Amino acid sequence: MKFSLKSITTAGKVLALSLCSLCSSAFFLSCGEEKVTVASIIFNDEGEWFREAIKGMQDAARKYNIKFENVNSYYDIDSEFNAAKNLAEKGVKAVVYCPIDFEKSAAAADYLSARGIPVVTWNTLINTGNVKSKVLIDSSALGSQTGDYLVGYFERKNLSGVKAAIISNYSYTISADRCNGFKNSIKPLLDSGRMELVAEIPAELTEETNRNVRQLLEKHGDVGLIWCWNQTTLLSCMKTLKDLGRTDILLCGADLSSDMAREMLDPASNLIVVTTQ
Repeated sequence: MKFSLKSITTAGKVLALSLCSLCSSAFFLSCGEEKVTVASIIFNDEGEWFREAIKGMQDAARKYNIKFENVNSYYDIDSEFNAAKNLAEKGVKAVVYCPIDFEKSAAAADYLSARGIPVVTWNTLINTGNVKSKVLIDSSALGSQTGDYLVGYFERKNLSGVKAAIISNYSYTISADRCNGFKNSIKPLLDSGRMELVAEIPAELTEETNRNVRQLLEKHGDVGLIWCWNQTTLLSCMKTLKDLGRTDILLCGADLSSDMAREMLDPASNLIVVTTQ
């Protein structure tokens, strides 16, 4: 039996709540005048998970009769800061912000706040007090729930000596929490010898994951399980394993997509568990 574990709520619903909290004040009521604009700065708007989040904000904007604008910073700090400056010049009334870097991205929030523009962060954190609200889930739990499922799975299947690898990322607080949560949860498997962690490889983007998984398997061809920290790496790893014909490797990770859901309907699929928000 395959499982998709759902924790907390979807990103779209959470962001709708954050946007609604801004829009609920009289400050944002149009009252027949020109609509005010609320903007989003995000470092990736192309993945399915991020598109769901943007859809949530768009839905909230329609509900409260305000304009909504989304800007993609493409993982670039300078583009992120310039987006904040441009939005301030346009006269936006609030910004929902998915920051790139804990330290460097604070400058954009500080710039907006200094001009009286409230900022709500989501998904990732920044090191500044100039944030009106933060929208987060328990990322450690998101990672650990996958490991908790594997503990039971290994017992049911009577698996032992499985060599495992982790595709990880410690660039963000949330990614580090996911990875650490997963590693803590699989300690019973490691301590009992049911699982042996032979490699941990960094990856974040599609091509990087494809390349690193291939290099992993060249060095550790006997790997029997791979855990991926997010949707992008999980989708890329799933495709790479298919391209290589490695259907013998169990696959698991975080952030469900529609492609993964369809994949898990196949009894022969090696994708055994995905923990999603």
